[in-house]
Amino acid sequence: MATTEAPTLQTAAPPARSRNIVAELLSKYGLLAVLLALPVYYGIKDLTEQGDLSRLGNNVFQGLSNGSIWALIAVGYTLVYGIIELINFA
Repeated sequence: MATTEAPTLQTAAPPARSRNIVAELLSKYGLLAVLLALPVYYGIKDLTEQGDLSRLGNNVFQGLSNGSIWALIAVGYTLVYGIIELINFA
């Protein structure tokens, strides 16, 4: 009785990872580092100039409230135009 064997495919080895760890970390965590570094910088600046963090707190609160309003508007547009499937620019 003759048996037939399926031909085996040989796959190439995956490419070696780059050794540039700094570029890899920046691509993964760069935006997060910038977003965390900015409030720290302005907090230190406010502490040295005014001695308190009231201005930083007010700016963060106003930014979050304005951002949440813009997010609600964007979600509303997405829901309306997603249901209607018609965009009217008039």
